[in-house]
Amino acid sequence: MNVSVWYHPWLNDSDSFYIRTSVIEGFEDLLVNDLIIPGTWLWDVALIREVFIDDDVDRILKTAISPIGFTDKSCWSHTSVESELERLTLEAEFVTGFVLNVLSQLNGEKVDEFVMVVWRLWKERNSIVWTGSCADTTTVVSLAHQFLHDWRAWKSRLVQQISVRNGCEAWHCPSHGSLKLNIDAAFFVDTLEMGIGLTLWDHNGGHVYSRTMSLSGLYALDEGEDIALFEALTWVTELDLRSVKIEMDAKLVVDAFNSSRLDSISVFGDIIEACKQKFCAHPYCSVGWVDRQANFVAHRLARIVRNSPSPFTWVELPFNVDSLPHTSCSC
Repeated sequence: MNVSVWYHPWLNDSDSFYIRTSVIEGFEDLLVNDLIIPGTWLWDVALIREVFIDDDVDRILKTAISPIGFTDKSCWSHTSVESELERLTLEAEFVTGFVLNVLSQLNGEKVDEFVMVVWRLWKERNSIVWTGSCADTTTVVSLAHQFLHDWRAWKSRLVQQISVRNGCEAWHCPSHGSLKLNIDAAFFVDTLEMGIGLTLWDHNGGHVYSRTMSLSGLYALDEGEDIALFEALTWVTELDLRSVKIEMDAKLVVDAFNSSRLDSISVFGDIIEACKQKFCAHPYCSVGWVDRQANFVAHRLARIVRNSPSPFTWVELPFNVDSLPHTSCSC
């Protein structure tokens, strides 16, 4: 609420967290909160275009607005491969040495992310050569993450046996008297927004309600999935539900939520802690992982927000559920 537009590092831009527009007379005390339409999570685009230079307009609109009511504070920027690239580039004399140096310091999923970002940079280089156009750094990294996310989802559908803590491969009905809430998030780089899909099932596998909503801004994948979990818990509270099993296909978020480790120095950690606080009011609920294919209904709901009001509650699903994966699973 008290973040200065001009003097505080508040933008989600790895090149610079500060506004580049010169301070305008009469707007010296302008706060970031003043740029948001009251009562919404939307930027006041008209005001932003009136006050700032074009470069800043683009950077502001790519900065995601969190729907979670945090008290403003400074925190580490999102830990990602692009920060590793910036640090390690200074140490490498040649491209080959640079790549080997990076790979030797990364492991697991970070190697996949690094390779995908390099591949995306190569694609952008080709775009410069053949079309004369090139996306900015934030967009390049977001596209790389989205492609990696989709590739992993495709790969998971080829795996017949998966053993993951806190998770299962197939969709199963909840126990008698309980409900199951499947959740997912979708990211749209072209329109700078995120969609959230929530779908609630009874113990017979019958659809109870679904909810969709969209948020403005370019979210990091794990932070966006974080927010989807927070919105799911908020919906559980609004409906006054007691026994609910929440499932999502974002294992990083599920593991962080179920961990006792405290992370209060990053945006991701702050959202996880907000989820845990909200979860305390629901002792009969649980959060677990499920395979992407078994979470397909929520995934499809998250992608239809572009063509529907937001937020919106569906009494009936807007598509034919008979053809979706979970309907073939036994209850």
